[in-house]
Amino acid sequence: MREPRRPTPLTSETPPRSLEGYALWLCLADPEADRLEALIRATAEREGTPAFRPHLTLLGAMPGPEPLRSAQAMALARELHPLALNVTAVTAQADYYRGVVLEVGLTVELAEARSLAAATFAYALEPAYRPHVSLVYGELPVVRKAELAAELAHMAGSRLSATHLELVDVTGSPDRWRTATCLPVG
Repeated sequence: MREPRRPTPLTSETPPRSLEGYALWLCLADPEADRLEALIRATAEREGTPAFRPHLTLLGAMPGPEPLRSAQAMALARELHPLALNVTAVTAQADYYRGVVLEVGLTVELAEARSLAAATFAYALEPAYRPHVSLVYGELPVVRKAELAAELAHMAGSRLSATHLELVDVTGSPDRWRTATCLPVG
């Protein structure tokens, strides 16, 4: 058994920005969620990177208060329905939070769900949205991230199903993140 890799000094990456507040995630249906979470945890253990639950971020970090954000999430969950997520590619990136990702096609339904979320949360959308499900976070060299992406290339063309909405307190590092609210959509 290989020893876990230790993160190497940053080369082509910039250090991760500190997150604070609440993010809004679309979470996957089982057994897909369980399968991807096992993959993320095994990779994290082997590579010395953070483990986290698989998700697609609808809205990035935004300030609280938590009771207001939870109420907004409940209202939004009632308006949404399960979404098909089409994996278009598996890519490696220098970004800490997008080290290895399943690129997801931006369908009309996903774009509408994001717009509705932004309206519900009074959130200013960034113009360049690239939906994805991350598989690796961390400070690995880009070459290693590319190797991991190549190992997972068979996942391109797969289809995932998002069935839950989570409001997640993303203050601090991924090991400190916690779910504030988890709701089925529809």
